[in-house]
Amino acid sequence: MRRKTKQHKIILRAMMQIAVRHGVIDTNPIDGVSGFTRRRATPRGKVQDHSALPAFRAQVRAWARGEAIPGTPPTPAGQRGTGRWCGWSK
Repeated sequence: MRRKTKQHKIILRAMMQIAVRHGVIDTNPIDGVSGFTRRRATPRGKVQDHSALPAFRAQVRAWARGEAIPGTPPTPAGQRGTGRWCGWSK
């Protein structure tokens, strides 16, 4: 969305500059428009509670071993996790 807005501002500025050049208007009204500011959103996907991270990792390891975790299906017997994708070994 930001990119489109910026492109539209560039197009409007050029159109108004042509109008100023041909004497239709005295000044370019887009010159008074301030630049775009980017709002800093809080990053998503980051762990808010770092104390819960070790328990979560242990649960993932248990799931990868094929153990049933409440609320999640166990991994199929033929697809047991090796642990290599998580950066840890058995």
